[in-house]
Amino acid sequence: STLILIKRLITHYLSVPCVSPDFDFFYFVQQVVKILSMTFNLIFRVFNHFAQVVKILSMTFSLLFLRSQNPTWPGAYCDATNFTCCYPKSGKPTADFGIHGPWPNYKDGGYPSKT
Repeated sequence: STLILIKRLITHYLSVPCVSPDFDFFYFVQQVVKILSMTFNLIFRVFNHFAQVVKILSMTFSLLFLRSQNPTWPGAYCDATNFTCCYPKSGKPTADFGIHGPWPNYKDGGYPSKT
């Protein structure tokens, strides 16, 4: 009963533009395919995101370390503030630094290896 109602509604709404004199069938099909493509793309991305979250949550690490490629404060920060920075004994730190990312670690200092 519900399925029949849905089919009738779809048939009704598809038949109205088809009978109009300036209806472009190929444009209509193109738009339907475009909408379906975007919908499937969105569904795929959502499921892929949830799969990654589940994978991360199922890991057995104890904590995350935020690792920096450069262990000192960037020179631009030291130059722009009134706080004193500890410059290295030779040279000056680079103008900026990059965050390497969160790394999972165990309490004993070890880390999960890629298997």
